Amino acid sequence: MTFLGVVGKVITRVMDAQAQYAAALAGGLFELPSQQSMLRTWLDHVRSLRTKNLKIIDVNIVGDDMDYYFANLTCEAGVVRAPPVLKAMRDFNAVNRLEDLLNYRDYDYQILDDCTYDRKYNPRPEDTCYIDI
Repeated sequence: MTFLGVVGKVITRVMDAQAQYAAALAGGLFELPSQQSMLRTWLDHVRSLRTKNLKIIDVNIVGDDMDYYFANLTCEAGVVRAPPVLKAMRDFNAVNRLEDLLNYRDYDYQILDDCTYDRKYNPRPEDTCYIDI
């Protein structure tokens, strides 16, 4: 049995990678490490939460480690890796959303290669916010 993490603060590409991982595992394309090895890795991760001022409840947060997560997940399963540029786009959007809530969606993105992208501010013509400020 495998579980896919359905989360609210990450791009959906993470769920795609998890699904590919689960399918590769079910298809016998790779085997999981031993239970002892997985437990050791998990406990190391839990202990590392303290250095980030996180608690055990935050054990499944990917956050800033998204690119590292993608790299490990896809390497282990032998599936195509999501390009690192997605993390850069996510990081910009996360900050921009906090700084400009009413307009943060008004950007058009173009991926140029695995590590770079171009973004252009493209204000939408209609007033999508019905709150009087």
